[in-house]
Amino acid sequence: MKINIKRFNSELSEQNYISEFSTNKSNLLQAIIEIKNTQDNSLTFRCGCKSGVCGSCAVRVNGVERLACKTTLKDNDLIEPIKNSTVIKDLVVDVSHETFLIQRMGLSVTENNNTNKVTQQDIKKIDLQSNCILCNSCYSSCPVYDVNKSFLGPFALTRALRYINDKKSEN
Repeated sequence: MKINIKRFNSELSEQNYISEFSTNKSNLLQAIIEIKNTQDNSLTFRCGCKSGVCGSCAVRVNGVERLACKTTLKDNDLIEPIKNSTVIKDLVVDVSHETFLIQRMGLSVTENNNTNKVTQQDIKKIDLQSNCILCNSCYSSCPVYDVNKSFLGPFALTRALRYINDKKSEN
């Protein structure tokens, strides 16, 4: 199986790799690790939990944001770093700007003497916003953020909604 990885060092270039994996036995992250270990130890990427929880392996596969650890390989897939971030090297991008935007919002649960009762319906209301794994795929695919880097972006707005919907943080 052949996969194509867009690499970046001083310039963007595409490199083809032949992977020994069959499509039904491997995910993209396993293939990238195998390529680094057996073909090109300079290939640079991020990974953490290897199970879709941490989000650090976010890349674009054929133009669509994916977690490498959860993506099934297909022959001739094109792998690129996520968009709307500065590429540090190969598939690794700088996420400090997005972190800055979130910190700028100053959102957090504050300790207070709130006695509002939290129901199961309230929990469901904030659960979706609490499930974000910080992979930055939403910034990569956001058409507004693509043209306006000062836009808070989908993750920051989702985080804000999470705290707005949390009865514990009401005064």
